[in-house]
Amino acid sequence: MDKNVKFFIYFFVFPFLAWLLFTPWSATLDIAITRIFYENGQFSSSPYWDIIYDYGVIPGWILFFVSLYGFISSYFSSKYQTWRKPSLFILLTFAIGPGLIIHGILKEHWGRPRPKQVIEFGGSQSFRPYYYPHFNQPEPSKSFASGHSSMGFAFFSAALLGLRSKNKKIFWGGIAIAWILGILLSLARIAVGGHFLSDTLASALIMWWLASGLYYFLFHPLRRKS
Repeated sequence: MDKNVKFFIYFFVFPFLAWLLFTPWSATLDIAITRIFYENGQFSSSPYWDIIYDYGVIPGWILFFVSLYGFISSYFSSKYQTWRKPSLFILLTFAIGPGLIIHGILKEHWGRPRPKQVIEFGGSQSFRPYYYPHFNQPEPSKSFASGHSSMGFAFFSAALLGLRSKNKKIFWGGIAIAWILGILLSLARIAVGGHFLSDTLASALIMWWLASGLYYFLFHPLRRKS
């Protein structure tokens, strides 16, 4: 099988099939997982979730600003020139993913009410599965997708840089950081009624697809040869 086809199947088709398998159960799981954190008419008020909310995005910002430094420095010092394209790759992942797609487009226009806004959890709106957007929202409804979660899943880009350099430690380390941070930030948002499970998993899928697409466009040798 052609290596380009393999790349497309492994990095795009398989995640899409996994998402399709999840979708029929997403509404049930959204309610069930959220209900774990909802008791006596209130969501969890543990300070633990506040700490993750406030500080869990810091590693993502560190990665962003280190990449920004590397990108700018590559124009002023020859020893940083090799940083230019990897830094650009990470910067684009942050700018297009959390910046444009999630915050700029989906959260602003999809119109999915947050858990704390739906009737099942003390709100006034009807629950809407992620696949039923409501563009004429009655009040600001920005559940889909999760911006905080995307800041953790942005480390998929760091993992793919390990793939480019054929460094398994960087690759698997980036994957581990992405999932650990992504899951922690997702739980912190679910626990306080800010997002449903499907909102956070959608962020993971978006960040994986975006990082993979940018990786192929910027680095993939088979693409350049073709």
